[in-house]
Amino acid sequence: MYKCYFGLGFFAGVIALAFADDFATAREEIDKVKPHINYNTFCAETSEGEDKIACRMKSVSSVGFLVCQRPLFGEKNCSTIIDEEIDNLQRVHKEGNVTIVQISPPPIDDVRCGKESSLNCTGFLEHWVDRKEGQFKQVRDHISENKIQDLIEAVKNFTITAGLATTAADLSKIKSYMMENPKENHYRQICDLQGFFMVSGGFLVNDVPDILTGVGLDGVCWDGEPTTQQVLKALDDMISAFGPKNDIVGNRNGDLKTTEPHVNIKIMLIINVVYCIFAP
Repeated sequence: MYKCYFGLGFFAGVIALAFADDFATAREEIDKVKPHINYNTFCAETSEGEDKIACRMKSVSSVGFLVCQRPLFGEKNCSTIIDEEIDNLQRVHKEGNVTIVQISPPPIDDVRCGKESSLNCTGFLEHWVDRKEGQFKQVRDHISENKIQDLIEAVKNFTITAGLATTAADLSKIKSYMMENPKENHYRQICDLQGFFMVSGGFLVNDVPDILTGVGLDGVCWDGEPTTQQVLKALDDMISAFGPKNDIVGNRNGDLKTTEPHVNIKIMLIINVVYCIFAP
């Protein structure tokens, strides 16, 4: 049994070191070209939102560089927004054991903005979730538009059935984190709830602009946003749909999916589990 624990610890360390090496290399590549980064040539692909551009680095494809679109957002500057996002991601993970996309602080200052030519923007490094690994979903929008059932069907379609229980477990962590003190009608809410539903199972929270605390069931992050009660109901629906009853090997099409770029690491983990079972 001690051999088993050692093996699992060893492989967990291998995964952590692999990401750490990629992040270190990515930081070096950015330092070489900052502040004048041409995102058209520096990025293998990009995804743009209202506030940030996400750049999949051409030289380190497992890493994304997320940068503000402009240096100022009303009374807040870009650097403050990035600092708050990093702090909020780390906070939900530390306080609620919520599963998040892996990030690599500290932020990187003085780079060109996504949309404007200003060189006064800030960004940070994040693991780039390839489309073969998982799909990004704006959960908040699905709740607001009353389309949670559509989201459930979509997730079931691309997630291996054996992994749905992991997805339910990750969503349960978010629900537990929201239950600050229900007896006193005090709840937390992760604003603009969004993230990656993983093909192999799991949900990684991504981009947390704010966290409400001490709000009631009718509390909202901003005008027009879902209430705490609506978010909890949506989480309950998804947890129920993805729960252990779905934990059967395979998917709707009957085939087992693997994801890149960490397929070899997963194979190593499987070998380790087999060793744990049969080792003397």
